[in-house]
Amino acid sequence: MFGLSSLGLSSRSALVAHQGGWDEVLLIGGPLLAIVGLLLLAKRRLERVAAESSDATSSAPGSASGSDPAPDTGSSADASAPSASPEQI
Repeated sequence: MFGLSSLGLSSRSALVAHQGGWDEVLLIGGPLLAIVGLLLLAKRRLERVAAESSDATSSAPGSASGSDPAPDTGSSADASAPSASPEQI
């Protein structure tokens, strides 16, 4: 009665018109996978740069891990707040 040929569609175009849902999954999943992949790539690059910068600062002269920090001479940017050590409190 009403076949594909009466609608002007061949069997091939009817097959392409509806793929059972897998094409819709690709339309959503493809871009999502691309975004996730780019985010993972950016995270790896950021972690690598952070590791390289921490290696560079730890190997810089005068930055030994066991050295004491510079002593507080009492001069601070906020002169209104007196600095008190725990012994003075």
